[in-house]
Amino acid sequence: MNAQGTPSSDSTQAEEIAYKLRFLDVSIDRVYPVNSYGRNLERNLTGATLSYLMQLKKEKLDYLGFQANFAFIGSNSNDFPDANVRTTSYVFGSLLMYRHFPDLYFWKIEPFIEAALGPQFYVTQTTTNFFDESESANVDFDEFDTSIAYGLGIGFTLHIYSSTFFFTKFSYFGGTAVTYLVDRDNQFPFPLDNFRPETTQTNYLKAQFGFTFTL
Repeated sequence: MNAQGTPSSDSTQAEEIAYKLRFLDVSIDRVYPVNSYGRNLERNLTGATLSYLMQLKKEKLDYLGFQANFAFIGSNSNDFPDANVRTTSYVFGSLLMYRHFPDLYFWKIEPFIEAALGPQFYVTQTTTNFFDESESANVDFDEFDTSIAYGLGIGFTLHIYSSTFFFTKFSYFGGTAVTYLVDRDNQFPFPLDNFRPETTQTNYLKAQFGFTFTL
C-alpha cells in the first residue's frame, strides 16, 4: 500500500516492530475445481476466507501470515417423525501465506503476488436435531481426511478510504489426494445414503473478492 513505501527512521527494534503494517483480509470466494477433482464434484463451490498478515521488515514490501478458509461442497436433509437429519460436506483449511507487493502503483491500485501452503480438511458430518422439549442435537462425523494444499496467486488492492481497501485475487491451488463425500442422489430417505465417496487430487482455481484493513 502507499503507506508501505514510506522510509523508516532510526528507532529501536521494539519501535520498528510496533510500526510494521498488519493486514486483515475478509473475502467471499468462488472455487472452480479442475481435472479429476472437477469431474467428480461436477460443481463450483462457494466459500469465505479470513487472512492475517504482518510486514516482515518495515522498509520491505514482504508480508507473512496465515489464512483460514471454508468452502461448502453439498448437503442433503430429511424430516422424520422425531427429528430432522442433515448431512453436510465441506472443506476448511489453515494455510501459511507469503505476499509481496512489487514497487508498482497505478493510481490507487497496487498489485501483489502471493504463495500459500498448508493443510485442508475435508469433512462430512450428519446432524440430527430432535423434535423434543429439550431440542437436543447429535453430530456424527462420517468422513474426515486431510490434503496438503499449495498455491500461487496474483491480485491487487484498491484504496477506498482511510485504512480500508478493496482487493481481488486469483489463485491456482494444487493438492494431494484425499477422500471426500459428494451428494449424488436425492432418492434415499436417510441423507448420508445420498453421498458417494471420491478420492482424487484436489486441484482448483479460486477467485476472491473482499476487503483489506490495515491495522
